[in-house]
Amino acid sequence: MTEGVATQLLHCETSKELWEGAQSLVGAHTRSRVTLLKTEFHSSRKGSMKMEEYLIKMKLLADSLKLAGSPISNTDLITQTLAGLDINYNAIIVQLSDKNDLTWIDMQAQLLTFENRLEQLNSLSSLTLSPSPNVVTRFDQKVNRSNNRGSWRGNNFRGTRGGRGRGRLSRDKPTCQVCEKIGHIAVQCFYRFDKSYMGQSSDDKQEKHNAFIASPNFNASSNSIRDPEWYFDSGASNHVTHDPNQFQEISEHDGKTSLVVGNGERLKIHAYGTAALDTCQRSLNLHDLLYVPKITKNLLSVSKLATDNNITIEFDASDCFVKDKLTGKVLLEGKLRDGLYQLSSVNGKNKRMLHCSVTVRVLYVLQRILSFILDASIFN
Repeated sequence: MTEGVATQLLHCETSKELWEGAQSLVGAHTRSRVTLLKTEFHSSRKGSMKMEEYLIKMKLLADSLKLAGSPISNTDLITQTLAGLDINYNAIIVQLSDKNDLTWIDMQAQLLTFENRLEQLNSLSSLTLSPSPNVVTRFDQKVNRSNNRGSWRGNNFRGTRGGRGRGRLSRDKPTCQVCEKIGHIAVQCFYRFDKSYMGQSSDDKQEKHNAFIASPNFNASSNSIRDPEWYFDSGASNHVTHDPNQFQEISEHDGKTSLVVGNGERLKIHAYGTAALDTCQRSLNLHDLLYVPKITKNLLSVSKLATDNNITIEFDASDCFVKDKLTGKVLLEGKLRDGLYQLSSVNGKNKRMLHCSVTVRVLYVLQRILSFILDASIFN
């Protein structure tokens, strides 16, 4: 018994009074500690802490409350932990909140992964030495929300597809292609992982063109080696290529509009048109393909490729598959290379087309053999 506790029990005359007084003191101390712990638990915020530090703090508070006789349920722990995150984590908060059987371990792993992804994108957006279209911001003909005027000036297309777009370009600050607010780019936008977020109002029906891809080796300098392969871009609304030989139909572009890379440098758009990817089953159409000579990788818009060709595109940890939506047959395949999904067997009707050609030849030979056998049986 400490001196402080003994002082408060000097008035006790019997052992019963002493015992009851001691219990009362301990109970009051415990209740006070529980109140303090609960207050800290419900008011804790991640702030500038690393995610790992924040998660450890919340778990320690929950464990302390359990030892004090006031345990916190797993659901309350997860809910309060998510509530303490800032606005940059809105996308992952929405995703995790929809899971009914989420455990503390699963949530911890996903939050740490999300934080690492944020740090990679933020470091990527701060690169200024070399122009890099790791993030290519918006090229569009979209009507401005506030005054119903376009967001580009002189945004004219000329060619067989026709159509014009006009507007105004803010030269001082970038416009985010995700939420369409001025002052930041897509990699800094907290809505970039939120698939449920629609950055376009119901009154906005104009066509919108995006190209969004993250890769540290995606350099747009004039001395860069042009990669002939195609890469999937899940954030793009248009296909982009540096190779004019890809086009089946092409229309001249006036060159007044451009794609803007992550550091603000504008890449000139020379033309636009249509192309096709050959597969063994059928050709896949590439509508609204932009010709940008300075871009170093050919980009395939995942949404546009799927919509225009009635296909599904599946991704896993190392591969991707383009499948016919009706038959389920694999049309094309891809591999994860340096953080990007690279489409295989596209250029020059490579392996898949060769396989198709060989298959046709084999079928032709078999047909001739069967015809010969039938003719022989008839004459005999």
